[in-house]
Amino acid sequence: MKRDRLVIRTALLLVVRGGAAMSAFGLALVLALRLGAAEAGVFYLAVTAATIAATVGQLGLPAAVLRFVAESHAESDPAAAQGYVVAGRRAVLIASCVTGLCLAGLAPLLGPAFGLSTGASLSGAALGVPALAVLSVHTQALIGADRQLLAALSFNLLPPIITGGGIVLVADSAAAAIHIWVGTNLCCTWLSLVAWRRSSLEHRSAVAWRATAPLISTLVPSAIAMFVVAVGQLAISWSDTVALGVLGSASDVAVYASARQMAMVLSLVLVAVGSIFAPRFAACQRQNDKAALVDAARRATLFCTAATVPIAALMMVAPGQLLGLFGSEFVAGGVALRLLVTAQLINAMAGPVGYVLLMTGRERHHCYALVGAALANGVLNSFLVPLWGLAGAAGATLVAQVIFNALALWSAQVYLGQTTLPTMSWRFAESHRYKSPAR
Repeated sequence: MKRDRLVIRTALLLVVRGGAAMSAFGLALVLALRLGAAEAGVFYLAVTAATIAATVGQLGLPAAVLRFVAESHAESDPAAAQGYVVAGRRAVLIASCVTGLCLAGLAPLLGPAFGLSTGASLSGAALGVPALAVLSVHTQALIGADRQLLAALSFNLLPPIITGGGIVLVADSAAAAIHIWVGTNLCCTWLSLVAWRRSSLEHRSAVAWRATAPLISTLVPSAIAMFVVAVGQLAISWSDTVALGVLGSASDVAVYASARQMAMVLSLVLVAVGSIFAPRFAACQRQNDKAALVDAARRATLFCTAATVPIAALMMVAPGQLLGLFGSEFVAGGVALRLLVTAQLINAMAGPVGYVLLMTGRERHHCYALVGAALANGVLNSFLVPLWGLAGAAGATLVAQVIFNALALWSAQVYLGQTTLPTMSWRFAESHRYKSPAR
């Protein structure tokens, strides 16, 4: 019965994540057709800068909140969960306001460096930094409370739908699209707060400001490592876009962003399955049951691989035709799309190993893997983008993903004593575990 419920929840979350991926794809399509490659590139660069500022302002606290809320949920302690969420939200709000102001202040200098004529677009996007940072806290809290559907709705599904709808209705420039994006973040942050307050772990008593400091001190040791993780993920995810903006043109950024958005459709399975299994990993760690943790990780990895391969094959066969949906000038990203799809396929085949490390207190090892991958990505982008442009950026991302997954899998195997990848002997045992005896 528990297995059936898990399958149903995973299926529902995949439906929502699938809708989110399609809406994100629709947003990229709207940007390309409504604004054109150049203006869409300006939008992507501004949003990239705001995302970087928001990630720095998060201080690694959203991932720490996820871990401690998941543990509180396993122990049925809603008061503790509420305290961690409130403390994390307050710290992130203050820090993200500072990083948002820094982005706005540096916009006149950063704009030309990113290939923009002025810094006005960056200044506009800076307004959305605090909302985006706080939204991440609420989302991770909902995942820790086993409310993955609500998290996916507020963070993944609604933002591209609202932004895309607003652009279709009123936007005719990158500046207008950025203002709509900022308003969307504010709206979704409020919705995520409502969702958290309606969750079963929300505790009605207020958390005094003086009680925030000791709670943050509990979160900080984990948050420090997770901040490095977040920065590493940021470097891997966005350094290619930044490199193209600096060394290429806004049109290059738009073409690459469209290819990247299409390849990211493949990540929905990994993210959905990882968010479902993250609380289970934390509970197994709390119970010191490594065998159950390995078994859960292998199930998640097998499911990710099986669900991702068919979609990846389709994208590999006809990349040019798929990108042609955005317009003829986007067909040039075909090679980049193949490389990015390969990177996502490798992620799926490695499974949610990042969640395994984070939920078992191995944040430092996760950091080492990400730092190694991020450094390689940055170096490769600086060499490959001037040589091969879009394909060079995608190739750097592919190599970075290979490095991260190899290091993360090795670290998880050292800690757990066995690999989290599905082995033939494990698959054989699984095939007989649920097989009904013959009569």
